[in-house]
Amino acid sequence: MIKKQLSLIFFLIVLVFTFFSYTNRVQLDEENEEAWLLSTFSKMTLDERIGQFFFLDIQNDLKAKQLKEAETLILKNKIGGIVFHSPELLGLSESIDNSKTISKIPLFIGLEGEIENFKSYDALSNFPTSYTLGVANDKIINERIARVKAEYIKELGFNYDFTVNGNLISEIYPRYDNRFGENPLSVSRLVSGSVLGMESQGVITSINDFPGIGSMEEINNHFVLNETKTALDAVNLLPFREAIKAGVSSLIMSNASVQAIDSSGLPMSLSRKAIDYIKGEMGFKGLIIANQNAHIGLKKHVGQHKFALEAFKAGCDLFIGVLDVEKSIKEIELAVLSGGIDIEEINKRCLQILKIKYKRLIKSKESEKLSDGYKNWARNSAYENGFVVFKNEGGKLPLKDFTEKYIHVSIGPKFEYFIEGIDRFKKIDHYHFYTVKEAEEKLKDKLVDYDHFILTLHENEYSRNSQSILKSGWHEWLKSFPSSIDKSVIAFTSPLNIDDRIDLSSTDAFVLSFENNDFTQERLSQFVVGAIGSKGQLSFKLSDKYKRGFGLEVSNGGRLKHTNLEELRVDELKLAKIDSIVTQSIRNKVFPGCQIFVAVDGKILYNKSFGKPMYKDSVNVDNSNLYDIASVTKVAASTIALMRLESQGKIDMNKKLKDYLPELVEGSEMASICLKDMMTHQAGLPAWIPFYLRTIKGGVYDSSIYSPISKPGYQTKVAEGLFVLDTYTDTIYKRILKSKLEAKTYKYSDLGYYFVKKIVEKETGVKFDSYLRDSIYLPMGLTSICYKPLDYFPLHQIIPTENDSAFRKQVVRGYVHDPGAALLGGVGGHAGLFATASDLGALMQMVLNNGKYGNVQYIDSAVIKKYTSCQFCETNRRGLGFDRPNRSGGGTCDKIASQSSYGHSGFTGTLVWSDPKYNINYVFLSNRVYPSAENWKIVEQNVRTNIQKAIYEAVFDAKTKMK
Repeated sequence: MIKKQLSLIFFLIVLVFTFFSYTNRVQLDEENEEAWLLSTFSKMTLDERIGQFFFLDIQNDLKAKQLKEAETLILKNKIGGIVFHSPELLGLSESIDNSKTISKIPLFIGLEGEIENFKSYDALSNFPTSYTLGVANDKIINERIARVKAEYIKELGFNYDFTVNGNLISEIYPRYDNRFGENPLSVSRLVSGSVLGMESQGVITSINDFPGIGSMEEINNHFVLNETKTALDAVNLLPFREAIKAGVSSLIMSNASVQAIDSSGLPMSLSRKAIDYIKGEMGFKGLIIANQNAHIGLKKHVGQHKFALEAFKAGCDLFIGVLDVEKSIKEIELAVLSGGIDIEEINKRCLQILKIKYKRLIKSKESEKLSDGYKNWARNSAYENGFVVFKNEGGKLPLKDFTEKYIHVSIGPKFEYFIEGIDRFKKIDHYHFYTVKEAEEKLKDKLVDYDHFILTLHENEYSRNSQSILKSGWHEWLKSFPSSIDKSVIAFTSPLNIDDRIDLSSTDAFVLSFENNDFTQERLSQFVVGAIGSKGQLSFKLSDKYKRGFGLEVSNGGRLKHTNLEELRVDELKLAKIDSIVTQSIRNKVFPGCQIFVAVDGKILYNKSFGKPMYKDSVNVDNSNLYDIASVTKVAASTIALMRLESQGKIDMNKKLKDYLPELVEGSEMASICLKDMMTHQAGLPAWIPFYLRTIKGGVYDSSIYSPISKPGYQTKVAEGLFVLDTYTDTIYKRILKSKLEAKTYKYSDLGYYFVKKIVEKETGVKFDSYLRDSIYLPMGLTSICYKPLDYFPLHQIIPTENDSAFRKQVVRGYVHDPGAALLGGVGGHAGLFATASDLGALMQMVLNNGKYGNVQYIDSAVIKKYTSCQFCETNRRGLGFDRPNRSGGGTCDKIASQSSYGHSGFTGTLVWSDPKYNINYVFLSNRVYPSAENWKIVEQNVRTNIQKAIYEAVFDAKTKMK
């Protein structure tokens, strides 16, 4: 009790100390602010105080004359800031730094114009346009992009952003640049996201042009907005209200007259009523900016050099686009001296600006440093959601059967990332040309060899263009193709080049991405193969046919998506524990090397290789190396095959072996074995039979059974320089059939899978390995899962297993490690399969997707559920073919895995495990049997399950953050 009281007293003391420390710090900050304001303000002359209201505009190229003018105005008039309009990047930071150096008062350094329009190309300035963000239509995505953009422009030297646009696209005033769309609710959300993102990174934001000029008209050389008050509130003003809620720092007035706000016809920038409305009814407390750049119609109301004066009288605090800053300062100064403006109003507004500069530029909080992963994720999420499917007849996209032959032709500049993206999933034939005519001439006789033609059109031009690649005649070329070829077109260009005249009749699928860069090409490549879907809809009307809201929805094909940790919210440091476990294991000689693959929610979280193929090797294991997966073959081959056959009504687990293989099992005890018992390891079969022992006498191969060369009768290859009698397969089955069945209790056995192989071959009429490869692996695009890998891959790509001194007397590499499967020629139902972790992960993802992958239903979902579920839960944890956790948790998997999870392990040091509760897919491949199968450190040290636990902890941590 005393301890509790002491703890409470100590806590209260700490709390009081913290409170007073915080209060003192706040008080000190306020005192410092007041001291700076007083010191700075007291030294300023009248014209210098007025100068704080002005930005000097620098248009495009950084010319010496402009920079000299800026220097003069900074030194002489203490202007408040500089605004750059889509400047040349070269020398920009140097110019900004120089301007800041010569100013004793911090300068607002503003940016007006989209970064992607900067003339000096910079990969870091690759940001989605408003077109793309409008289609993505997601406030959170906009906020992320704005954060990344803010960090980038801050690094260039900017601290003020004028690019947030509150205007709607309209038919009356269809200027689309830097606008998100037509729908006021959508635009409002996006504007809010932009403001939140920028401000969170310490960049001062401004929204233009109040009250929204999307529907204004030009009448007698003057802009007029004739909306009713009700319409104005319901449409135009929504983005501004949301921006104010989000914390926008300033607001730019339009120079249109708006009858509903001020019936006098004054432009908004000169209207006291408009500014009172903003500050009163809308509750805006930030800075109000007048912009003389949009000067059409202003002559009717004010002289050129008196614009700032009249705008100041109306209540505007800052001025951009002023044609002659020095004269405009003088006009306000004269008005003060003549009594037209109260000096106190000048002082009050100057102090307001200085206070903002102190808080935002001098004492600004350190913004979060964004990782490269976050930046890529922000861009990827925008481009992934920011394209539109215009046509998709027959569901030609995404691609489904990867055994078909595809050709891809790219036309135009900057195309490489689409190719790289496609080739991660399937290697296809690629050709590139700069014109349609060149492509047509050079591919004239080649197209008949293909099933599907993919054309990508690339254009680095984002405005309406009469010479657009969309008008280059590609549709006429496609009309000449054989009707048997499917044709898909993906265009990377401005949406403004789409209208009702565009001919899509020659295509089966047409997709439009509004930009042509690395990020959008990579995302579209994943869409084409089915790793992501599309819900993108036009955010504004392109034509009578393609209106706002147009866009076909295409579902995700279920292929594993390539992404980064930020999308999954997984902390890289949490995953570092995996690296640590593996590094220590290699150091302890648990295995020479390994591969680890993890996917969460269908997205690849982790895919890494470690170590060497053999301890003495100089080369490293990489993700393309194939491992002998040993007993994982039982699920990756036999169980997959049985599930597919049951989905087709060809297999019944309640039937017996005699129902499928009467010619083989009739007259033996095996005939009455139920498939369900056999696949759950409770048929009473022995664990295994060392068939090879009877083929060796005194350590020497029986010459009647083996041959060192391939010859008639001895063409079944066991290992390098070792061939077994072709009829020895019959001997193996005879020995199995002579085995004595034991009690019908759970006992793990390889022998049932020898029968599975026979059943599958009989039901399909083709060899076991050919059936799997041709009907499942290759259609899914899994080219590295195979039996007899030396038929497809060079030796160096295959990881060695054991240095087998007992049977094959060599390092086993490229041949199956399991002796029984080796005597079958390398193809067994229980062993013999080789794979990379990533392809094996894709196969398990198909199971986790309830039998669907790449928009193809390979296995019925009910069959998946049946096989992965516990069959005899009271006495046996197994599913049909699949291993499962013990009833108390753990076992082959870690205890952290759910009771709905399933998988299998392999003798060579392998494991696959899928968890539908948490949507986690885990693959571990190693050659722990090298150099000796007696090395059981992988089990003794719980390496595979410890890694699994680290994965779950990282994912759980991420999912907690998401809530």
